[in-house]
Order: sequence, then structure tokens, then C-alpha cells
Amino acid sequence: LRHRSKDKFEYRCKTCGDTFINRVRVSTHYRTMHGPHANVSGTTRICCGCSLHLSSPEALSAHSEAVHLPNRPAPNPERPFVCDICYHNFPHERGLWDHKTRLTSKVKKYQCSQCGK
Repeated sequence: LRHRSKDKFEYRCKTCGDTFINRVRVSTHYRTMHGPHANVSGTTRICCGCSLHLSSPEALSAHSEAVHLPNRPAPNPERPFVCDICYHNFPHERGLWDHKTRLTSKVKKYQCSQCGK
């Protein structure tokens, strides 16, 4: 990754002052860091069913039961592996594993070696 100078970042978060290269990134930052489901404890959980950011494992569990459990698909013997968060069915264990790690692997996949962002 190429390091970018702070002076090239034109979009500023009105809450904390962090700067970003475009409006989409500052909007995403605001929702995840300052919105109703903000990561105040440093332990954000991301729902694999709808990509909602939640502040704790307990909040994720409550969200899963309220939103995804009532809409879970019927059991399917050809797809026996079931996600315990969104209840999506998979034919192979590897598919379930890929599904569960998809969002968590994006969190710090690419990081600037100079500033850590």
C-alpha cells in the first residue's frame, strides 16, 4: 500500500475530526464509530446475515434471534451445515467456515505500515 499524506484527505468527520479521502468513507466511519451501534468497547461484531455492526457478542446474539431466527430456512439434508448467526445453510463445512470468516477477515486485511490505518 502506498502511504497517503493527511493533507490530501478532504472529508472530515464532524464528531471526531478524522479525515477521509471521500464521502462514502467518512459516512461509513460515522455509522460504525459514532452511530447507534458504534464500537465503543473495541469489540465490534459484524452480522454475517446483514452486515450490521454491533457492539458486543451479546448484542449480536440478540439481533440474530430477533431478526434472522424467525426467517431461517427449513432444514435441508443436502445442506446440513447451518450458520448460528444468520441460519444460512451450506452443503459443506468449508462453505460455512468461509461464510463465518468473510466479514471478520476484512477488518484489518490491509494496513498502512507507516501510520497503521
